[in-house]
Amino acid sequence: MIGSAFDDLVVSLQCLPSVGVKSARKMALQLMIHKPKQAQKIAKSIENALVNIKQCTQCSMLTEYDVCSICSNEARTARYVCLVASPYDVMTLSRIPTYTGKFFVLNAMLSPLDGIGPEQAGLLKFQNYIEQCSDVEEVVIALNTSLHTQATLFYINQCVERVNQSQERSVQITTFATGVPIGADIDYLDTKTLATALKNRIEFSG
Repeated sequence: MIGSAFDDLVVSLQCLPSVGVKSARKMALQLMIHKPKQAQKIAKSIENALVNIKQCTQCSMLTEYDVCSICSNEARTARYVCLVASPYDVMTLSRIPTYTGKFFVLNAMLSPLDGIGPEQAGLLKFQNYIEQCSDVEEVVIALNTSLHTQATLFYINQCVERVNQSQERSVQITTFATGVPIGADIDYLDTKTLATALKNRIEFSG
């Protein structure tokens, strides 16, 4: 009705979480009619972020530097590495004072039918991380439950076993303790629940 430029904006906004056609139209109209300056600022901020933000060379967390602030933080121990599904999970879990370890962010869960193998998922990089960092004693699993997650966990277990055998190490795999509902998203859990689950983590049985 308005034109192809507006239609393209509506379609683009729908890539955001929980944004459907109606919500995208309202956002587009709000930006175009009432907040054109803010719209320009948003566009510039997105362009700037895409140019300057990249993955940490060590853990794949998003950062403006080669090594992120968590990996370079000497106050955090390398003995523990928490395996998560997204940078948002790192933002959530890094605020918990009882967990002083580091993190590793996967790109995706294994899904061969979708063309996502170990390399695309970031699992080869993860194995290299464990191999290169001899201080790692424990891998903490913080992944939501799904069919693809189960296949990913099986591969992770194999990775750790290979490292343990080839380097004569005893890296353990643990997961959240009871109290975290099965399949629950980390996003929706309160800090106290997460802190308790991390502090009382249990051995993972793959």
